[in-house]
Amino acid sequence: MDTHRKQRRLGTALFLIGFLAGVWLLGGIAWANLEASLFDSGSVGENLPSLRCSLIITPDESATASLTLRNPLDRPITRLVRWRFALRHILLMEEEREGVPFEPGERKVLTKDIPPEYGVYGGRFLLTSAYVGSAYPLPAMEGSCGTWIVNLPYLDGIHVLVLGTVIAVLGMGAGFVLR
Repeated sequence: MDTHRKQRRLGTALFLIGFLAGVWLLGGIAWANLEASLFDSGSVGENLPSLRCSLIITPDESATASLTLRNPLDRPITRLVRWRFALRHILLMEEEREGVPFEPGERKVLTKDIPPEYGVYGGRFLLTSAYVGSAYPLPAMEGSCGTWIVNLPYLDGIHVLVLGTVIAVLGMGAGFVLR
């Protein structure tokens, strides 16, 4: 009976470790994206679903923001693309604008690197927004995304993401089985 009790306690401990690792990981990513959704919300346009940002980085690497645009029309167009990045404070922004020419049917992926020095709230998050101007009959589009900066030595952001996911899944799975 004593072995069964120890096994249940170990299962509970493993499950809690996995659960807390998952909450920490998902909570940080969700918080970064929540902050980004409130950042630069003054533009008007449809949702920009192709905007992607790095989920997690460490202070030794840069985040990447990218968006994919295409010209479905049968004529050449130029789309205005405006990137905004929070610059160490939620109210300070760096802005980059460019006119991007498209031939009929052409598809382009635009990327920007964002250094960790741009981090807001004490260097915890990178906030990015993108606006794509309209080109009749294509509507204007806007979107935002956040990147969580995790200060862990010897690891990159992808390592933190994979390690956190593995700890969460294996901890909760092993804990459930032992329980």
